Amino acid sequence: MLVQEIEIKNFRCFDHIKLTFDASVIFIEGANGVGKTSILEALHYLCYLRSFRTSTTKDMIQDNAAGFFIKVCLREHDQYSDHELTVGFSPKKRIIKFDNQVIGSFKELIPLVNNSFPSLILLKETIKNLLIKYIILFSSFFLARKSIRFFKLG
Repeated sequence: MLVQEIEIKNFRCFDHIKLTFDASVIFIEGANGVGKTSILEALHYLCYLRSFRTSTTKDMIQDNAAGFFIKVCLREHDQYSDHELTVGFSPKKRIIKFDNQVIGSFKELIPLVNNSFPSLILLKETIKNLLIKYIILFSSFFLARKSIRFFKLG
């Protein structure tokens, strides 16, 4: 399955953000502290139910929020089947659902999310500009096919 869209609420620096991954390669750019790594952390959390940045899940809750929510829309490789994976977390409870069915364990989750990530690349502004020049000069094929998507945060 491939991630088509992610929605994040009250997670790290985000009140609410929704991104559509409608390309083969996704570039996320922005200054330090605007949430590039937090998007990857949210995707990682959906797969492994833990952070790669902290051992305490409540640290990922945005300041003054009761909990966080992450939702991804997934599409089967056949392009006809859509699925939804959600995680809601508060310090007292975590709920994981796949197509509105509660997932009870990490073992149940692993086969559902295996190979579900688009190619995400985090860039600083100068690197992005060099890469764009390279793409325009040597790979107009990608731009014509709309297989690259840029998101600017901040």
